Amino acid sequence: MISPVAWRDLARLLEARIDDADPELVMVIEEAISSAEDALQDIDDSAGYVMPAIIGLKDVHLAACNALRPEPVALAKRLYGYQMQGEWDTFHDLLPDYAEALGEEGLAAYRARVEEAWRALPRLGPEDHGIDWSSERFRVEAAMVAISAAC
Repeated sequence: MISPVAWRDLARLLEARIDDADPELVMVIEEAISSAEDALQDIDDSAGYVMPAIIGLKDVHLAACNALRPEPVALAKRLYGYQMQGEWDTFHDLLPDYAEALGEEGLAAYRARVEEAWRALPRLGPEDHGIDWSSERFRVEAAMVAISAAC
């Protein structure tokens, strides 16, 4: 088990590697975030040290994406997946932060995925005011709001 201090140290180490200009670094950071999120399953983080370290890794990820410009459509696909399936909501808010890294092509691919998910949601009317809360609906609605604000 890696300590919260080690996660913060890892974030600093990965950030220092951005200048190496290796595009694979973005995927390495994504794996580090995934590993840190998995660690939350197995530890007592009631003191709240691990999640700030994960957010630090996400900040490094954003910096790496802006500097290294990974393939935008593939990045959009991965970010959408993290946003919609992430158990800890690390990537809940993608826009406007990732707009520069995604560029026009990536934003179009991301928007298409979000709009497809939006169309797949059941339509709700006034009679549906008491429906059970849906994390999927919450995530898709939040993404649609962010896309609307970004336009």
